[in-house]
Amino acid sequence: MQAISKCIGSALVIGALFTGVYFLMFKGPAEVTGRGSKAAYEMTKHALADIAEALQFTPRVIVGEKTMFEQDVKIRELATASKNIEQTYAYTHSWLGSTKAVELKGQFLVKAGFPVNDQFTFITGEHDASAVLRYPPAQIISCELQSVQVLKDENGWWNKLSPQEREAAQNKLISTAKEAAMKSGILAQAVQNLADRLKPVEERNSMKVILEPLP
Repeated sequence: MQAISKCIGSALVIGALFTGVYFLMFKGPAEVTGRGSKAAYEMTKHALADIAEALQFTPRVIVGEKTMFEQDVKIRELATASKNIEQTYAYTHSWLGSTKAVELKGQFLVKAGFPVNDQFTFITGEHDASAVLRYPPAQIISCELQSVQVLKDENGWWNKLSPQEREAAQNKLISTAKEAAMKSGILAQAVQNLADRLKPVEERNSMKVILEPLP
């Protein structure tokens, strides 16, 4: 009797495992997303590798109204545009007829892109071959000073430049470079380059990806 009970128990365990595997392989997508959206689930699953390659990470993926894949992130920022910028800054100060002045010219490498957070979401419809990528606003990721040239560094007779003023001038040079970068069109270029990255996803998976910026 004890041997028979063990055999029955083993059979029940094997049966449960087989049922679970069958559900995951054959019925899972239909049961989870609804039979009408099984095709959308399969399309999205097949496109997932291309999406991760294009973005360098896997965003949260939603089919219809259900989350199918959670975000898998190994980077904090996604840079999609870069630009070299030249910027100058001049500072003068006069006191009792004595003038001091410093003028700097810097070469900058500016990168623009997107913070990688849970706002990145890839959404596919249940009944058509279209998708929406929701993404956070583009921003300046870095403004790296590559080189700086001192065009002027002059002390007055009794009005001398201090190390703090020279440091402040360089900091101001960097901040004005960031302001110039914001006006240069690099943020719009970052969005366009993001769209270009998704074109292979569209072509390989026969889907249209619409970019939807978040406020």
